[in-house]
Amino acid sequence: MNPKDGFYFMPLLPRDIAERIKGLDQSKWPKGLAQEYKSVHAEFTKAKGEYRMWIRRDRDSRMRGQAKAIASYILDCLNCDTGRCDPSHQTIADELGISLRTVERTVPKIRDSGWFQVTRRGKTTSNFYSFRVSVQKVHAILDLVDDLRTIRAERREAQRLLSPPQSEPPLLADHSASDPTQMRSHEPTDVAAHEPTEMAGKSMKGIWEGEPVNELSCSGGREDSPYGDTYPFEEESEHQGSRNPYADVTRGEALLGDNDPFPIPASTMQAETIIDSLCMDRNVHGIIRDRMLTMLQRGILTPAMADNLMVKRKDNAA
Repeated sequence: MNPKDGFYFMPLLPRDIAERIKGLDQSKWPKGLAQEYKSVHAEFTKAKGEYRMWIRRDRDSRMRGQAKAIASYILDCLNCDTGRCDPSHQTIADELGISLRTVERTVPKIRDSGWFQVTRRGKTTSNFYSFRVSVQKVHAILDLVDDLRTIRAERREAQRLLSPPQSEPPLLADHSASDPTQMRSHEPTDVAAHEPTEMAGKSMKGIWEGEPVNELSCSGGREDSPYGDTYPFEEESEHQGSRNPYADVTRGEALLGDNDPFPIPASTMQAETIIDSLCMDRNVHGIIRDRMLTMLQRGILTPAMADNLMVKRKDNAA
């Protein structure tokens, strides 16, 4: 836009061109006139863009968000051919979605800020707007924009100097982005020859070599049991020459004294088997049997006590 008398004006279609094309169809315009018309409209479009940018960058306290929106809308209503620009306050309010009172209050602020002149044409007629702005005001706006741009550039440079340098990823030599990754040939790891650990001089079911056998221990196997290698109703042990005391009692050949307690059995199953042997061929009640089992497991059952309990039960039954 070219300044004139210290102001920037919006370029409009010259009056002589407007009179020459008045009433003529556009297809019948002279070639030079049509070219001149297009040039004026191109200049008008460019000037309107600059004018809107200046309004947007204005830091005047009177030019807030709604004021800039109203000024931009009124600028869009300017007709390049006729120079008319007279939207009513109600039209502005309806187009921008604001109240009529806001428009009435804001238009004078825009005028006082120097973006256009307002001509009142009566109480019932809309105002006429003439766009012009002071060159001094525009230069002040542009100088402020340049200062702000410089400040932003200095801030970015300061941040760049303070920030750590950006490291670039290492380049892959002899490798293209389109080449698939090659996997190295991999052979399974050889497992070293491994022999199971030998248990020197130890048998799984035996004892250490040379260690004397504990005759009173039950950990050496059934041959070390105080009841012999066989169940109580077997007569002889294969590994020991002693006779089973429970079998001897059932045959009346007790090796224990009448008041000597039977040895404590190694397990419940063995205790049940012993009680079965003592109660063989006798009608013994379950309560007496359970009592004998408990006494045997506690190590207090003697042959005399067993006979006494079974005899009492038999007499009670009779």
